[in-house]
Amino acid sequence: MNKIEFFKILFNTHYEKVYRTTYLIIQNEFIARDATQEAFIIAYKQLDNLKDLDNMHSWLTVVASNQAKNTIKKHANCIPIADINELENKLVYSANIIEQKDKEIDLTKALNTIKVKYREVLVFKYYLDLTDQEIADMLDLPLGTVKSRISRAKMILKDILDSQNESGVV
Repeated sequence: MNKIEFFKILFNTHYEKVYRTTYLIIQNEFIARDATQEAFIIAYKQLDNLKDLDNMHSWLTVVASNQAKNTIKKHANCIPIADINELENKLVYSANIIEQKDKEIDLTKALNTIKVKYREVLVFKYYLDLTDQEIADMLDLPLGTVKSRISRAKMILKDILDSQNESGVV
């Protein structure tokens, strides 16, 4: 199998997970799609350097995460908080669903306000279901650092959400 055929399989197999990674870090659908494309371009260019195909998934996730962080830096003043009107238009108007969506919007807005290094570990842990050790390996960080970042990120999010509830900002 040649490189192009292999890359097509790689792209088709991993596109959704790479997009989900970039979206959850960037919090903007259109910019995340661009970052996903850029991540796959980088992956294609570096495909010959990949030595262990068993680590393909982890490698792609790191490429996607790095590209998302680079995109945030590049568009630092352009990334809007999630468009609440767009999300509200998609709601099914049931009291439970509306309440759940409001909580998700609050969480999304809060997640978007924390530093990228904290957002990244939360995305890996709670959205991609990676273990702390997998996160440490992917980010090339000590396990203790990953655990403390997760703990710190959760405390920051809790404080943000608590302050929103106290001030009536929902």
